[in-house]
Amino acid sequence: MEKRRHERIDNQHILADLSDGTGFFTGTVKDFSRFGILLADVPKRLNEKSAEISVVIQNATDNYKIKAKTRWTKKQALSNIIGFEIVSAPLSWAEFVMKNEVNPKDTPGKTTT
Repeated sequence: MEKRRHERIDNQHILADLSDGTGFFTGTVKDFSRFGILLADVPKRLNEKSAEISVVIQNATDNYKIKAKTRWTKKQALSNIIGFEIVSAPLSWAEFVMKNEVNPKDTPGKTTT
């Protein structure tokens, strides 16, 4: 049973650049909503306990600079999967999410870039 307050949009094709204030890293966006984002393949060197993580997500036309805080981490052998709560994001992020929300006539999991 999902405990999510907001519907998540699945994605397998977007990379995210992250910074914990001391280093820069890259992860893979697995799903997202207006208020949260799930990143996989995040290097273990990222200090997920940092008070605020900067996340930059790029699609074909835009960059979205997001401030986030870690909600949970799943440690794996070579990397981590991290669920983030979005603390602040530009209005264009909300527009991007709304454009990608599943409508009955849309194909689930298809991301508009």
